Amino acid sequence: FCPSEGRQQNSDEKGCLFKMNKLITFVIIFLVQVSAAFSQDIFDIWDMDAIRDSTTMDVETLWVADTTVENPLSLELINLSVGEIRYNSFGGRAGTIRIQGFFAYPTGESGLPGFLIGHGFGMEGDLDMAEGFAASLHSFVLSISAPGVAGSEGSRTIEDVVSAYPNPQDCWFYQYAYAVMRGLNYLEMSPQVDNGWLCVLGMSAGGVATSLADGIDDRIRFSVPVVSPADFICSVRDSAWMIHYLEAAGIDTTDSEFVYMQRYLAPIQYAPYFHGFVLSICGAQDEFTPLDCMARVYDCMDSSSNRMEIVPNFDHVTYFAGFSDHCGEYDSFDNTVGAFSRLYGTTASVLLMLREGGRVPPMPTVGAEMTTGGIEFNADVPLYFWATDDVTLWLSLDSAWTFTDYEMNRLGSFPYRYHATVSLDPSYDLSNIIYFVEVMGAPYLWLSSCPYVPDGLHPRVRPIPGEYLLVRYGLGISPSFERVDVYPNPFNSSV
Repeated sequence: FCPSEGRQQNSDEKGCLFKMNKLITFVIIFLVQVSAAFSQDIFDIWDMDAIRDSTTMDVETLWVADTTVENPLSLELINLSVGEIRYNSFGGRAGTIRIQGFFAYPTGESGLPGFLIGHGFGMEGDLDMAEGFAASLHSFVLSISAPGVAGSEGSRTIEDVVSAYPNPQDCWFYQYAYAVMRGLNYLEMSPQVDNGWLCVLGMSAGGVATSLADGIDDRIRFSVPVVSPADFICSVRDSAWMIHYLEAAGIDTTDSEFVYMQRYLAPIQYAPYFHGFVLSICGAQDEFTPLDCMARVYDCMDSSSNRMEIVPNFDHVTYFAGFSDHCGEYDSFDNTVGAFSRLYGTTASVLLMLREGGRVPPMPTVGAEMTTGGIEFNADVPLYFWATDDVTLWLSLDSAWTFTDYEMNRLGSFPYRYHATVSLDPSYDLSNIIYFVEVMGAPYLWLSSCPYVPDGLHPRVRPIPGEYLLVRYGLGISPSFERVDVYPNPFNSSV
């Protein structure tokens, strides 16, 4: 599932998938269908000379101001300079389009990291987002609106998302990533920015654009894809939500539009070539990238420059207060504060470590074995976290529908080994549980292990709310979008 010319693991390296289902049959069938699309290299569709040509930016500053905001992490007040701009980018058949951006940076400072922030499909760039990240990351931040969104020209419809055939440049994901890299030009042109520290962070669809840019643009030092669809093949099986977007566009996985999307614009194709250090932040119950899909992508990256934080009890809609109509549905609750604490905190911590030349701690590892009356879990925690007692096992007995936390304790004289024994009904064993370990260290750094998902046990995905599509994107509700109040678990029928 990684590009054949991509990263290969060392013989002694255990990736996330060493005990997980690789969907081999599905991938083989898909590759038979798409073999004709593999004749062109993925890099051929990107004109980096045009993308990086700052003379064609035509930047217009609409307004500037000074303000004071609260750092979301420390709660201290930060003075920021803010404003709004437009710049030129590429809109496929539409040609040149203008992109909206909001900037914010600590007033009077220079030598700052430059951060380009991208939003999700149903959102837009805004000043609040720029201010929040500028304060927490102590950076010059540019929050852009994707093509066809808010004050940006272009088009963003469901059809635009899948319009990758015959020319991938007509796809909205391509144009979004193009706008991200054009935004990096603006950061380079800003005297407050240290051009050696250009970074990108994107949520959901913005995470797709973030990963595409990182695979193409060698200026990027640090990238943070957040709850981002990464492997479109994986995101259409078992009711993962991208299948609904295909249905809304009137296509399926055998159509050329999807074939070209996967080949040219799925982040997993670019994963072996990422230029920046990657911090992947994903939700344990995410509906676009379930845990086994996230692990597939992780195994295509260089583990020395990649870290993962799995936010327990978080997804695209039902655990997020931003979607108040659906937050709390399907055995969920509002975990916005927990998720954004990890987003702001871990991003800021990793950036600081990278900037100061330090080594970002490796991810913890965890294993399990059956014991009489339960399962024993043992985790190895990196040296950086030696002083912490905040090591948590997150365990799901219902195929990642819900997770329960268990405190892990130091094991005897081993300062970096933690363990927990969980008593379970005999019907549970290593074939039908999902788990990972999360560790928190000072000041705001969270890291998780790779998730354990056994062969044949695909995470259970919450149904997409029909109202979510109707309100956000103006789509009619087909039968597959009708509300489902009782959603059976096909894997653990007792739950």
